[in-house]
Amino acid sequence: MHMCTCPTPTSSIGAGFLRTALLYISDGEALLFNTPMNDSLTMALVEWITDSLKVTIAGCIGNHWHDDGIGGLRYLKSVGIPSYAHEKTIAIARSKDLPVPEHSFHDSLTLHVGKEFVVCRYFGAAHTVDNIVSWIPAESILFGGCMVKDLTSETLGNIADADLVAWPSTIARVIAAYPAAQIVIPGHGAIGGSELLRHTQVLLKRTK
Repeated sequence: MHMCTCPTPTSSIGAGFLRTALLYISDGEALLFNTPMNDSLTMALVEWITDSLKVTIAGCIGNHWHDDGIGGLRYLKSVGIPSYAHEKTIAIARSKDLPVPEHSFHDSLTLHVGKEFVVCRYFGAAHTVDNIVSWIPAESILFGGCMVKDLTSETLGNIADADLVAWPSTIARVIAAYPAAQIVIPGHGAIGGSELLRHTQVLLKRTK
C-alpha cells in the first residue's frame, strides 16, 4: 500500500489556498480521489503517477461537482481513466454542461484497487448537496473532502452551494459511521485525525 496526499494549488498560477488530493496505491494500481482544478494540472499529475510511480490508474472518484472535485475530468476521460461519482454529482454535471463521470451510485459503492478496496458513501448534503466520503478500511483512512475542514480553518469556506441546515446532521452521521478513522483528509489544508470532524462541527455551530 502507498498513500500520497498531494497539495495542489487552486489555480494554475498557484493563487489561493491549497487543496488536498489523495492517491491510494495497492499492488500496482491506484485510485485518485478528486482531480486537480483543470485539465492541464490533471494531465501533469497523471503523467507523474504513471511515469514516476509506475502504477496504473484504475479510476478517479469525484467527491462533488465543484472544479476541485471533477475539474480535470475531461482529461481523464480523454485517456480512458474510469470515473465514479454519486448520482447527484452526475445530474448536476449534466445540468451545468460539465464533463460527466461515467459510473454512478445511489447509497454506496465499493471499488477494488490492487489487493484492497475503498467504500464510497453518500450521507447527505453538506458543503454541496452531492458530496460523498470515501473510506479505506485497510488503512483506517477517511477522505472527507470539502465537507470536512482542517484545524486551521476558522470558517466553513465556500458555502455558496452548501446546505447549512443539513450539514450538521450529515457530519454527525459520518462520525457515527467511522469511529475507527485514524487519518481524516479534508478537501483543503492539512490532514489529521477525527478531531477534524469535531472541528467542523464547532464551525457549523458558530455559523448558526
